[in-house]
Amino acid sequence: MHRCLPGQRLSEYRAVTTAAARSAAVALLVGTAGLAGCGDSPSAADAAITDAGVDAATDAGASPDAGGDPMFLADTGLCLDAGCTQIAAGIVPYTPQYQLWSDGATKQRWIYLPPGSQIDTSNMDRWVFPTGTRLWKEFTRDNVRVETRMIEKRGSDESSWYYVSFVWNQAQDQAVATPAGMMNANGTGHDVPSRADCRRCHDQVSTRVLGFSAVDLDHVGPKGHLNLAQLIADDVLTAPPSGSAPFFALPGNPAERAALGYLHANCGHCHNPDSSIHANRPLELGLETARLDTLAT
Repeated sequence: MHRCLPGQRLSEYRAVTTAAARSAAVALLVGTAGLAGCGDSPSAADAAITDAGVDAATDAGASPDAGGDPMFLADTGLCLDAGCTQIAAGIVPYTPQYQLWSDGATKQRWIYLPPGSQIDTSNMDRWVFPTGTRLWKEFTRDNVRVETRMIEKRGSDESSWYYVSFVWNQAQDQAVATPAGMMNANGTGHDVPSRADCRRCHDQVSTRVLGFSAVDLDHVGPKGHLNLAQLIADDVLTAPPSGSAPFFALPGNPAERAALGYLHANCGHCHNPDSSIHANRPLELGLETARLDTLAT
């Protein structure tokens, strides 16, 4: 699991992008903000978050299909079987064009939107998802599935998101809810986050969803994967952008665009105006559609 820790050096990310994109990312950060490390010391509010207390307000809510907090991944509606070899109807895969580095793990992602519902995109940079939305992300490390995370919106406001990770067994035929997280899951170097860990990242953005936004989905993507153009064609967005794809093109050359995207995906979820750390670290690294033309590369 990627974590942005106090004092973590930019040099630790040398393997994750092309040399040109990496150099551009470091130049953008060091040249414009003098940043040499990533992260903030935990705040008092962070220290108060415990696994026992996190999500207390939503624990009593019922998952639409599971009748309560799901114990197994198969209870969440993602799969037709316990081993998740078949994805249920109505579950759609997607791939963001800019991705969070996860220590070499490969990932698959899916989303479920209730039939007939729409995402409120009146603010194109802060999508509001309908009640009942669910997203999953599966992590594979060293060719071993280690976990599948789920987040679910159980109520109408943004405090109603429920987070949990399901850890795969060695036989790879069942994944079990593991609210407290797990270190070195399945004998790999992959750490599964606790629900408190999930909230520490997701609560830094107002809509709680990471990796499913206008900027993230404004690309072609793998065949059959949901993207911004398809969301528009399917009338899923309440206020779709006009024009044609790419709707929100980034400035600069390919290396500079890759660098901006890397910072957006890996740093923007904390370094944004909605984040609790913004007052002390007023560095904005998330890409906003209305401000792309102001970026200097």
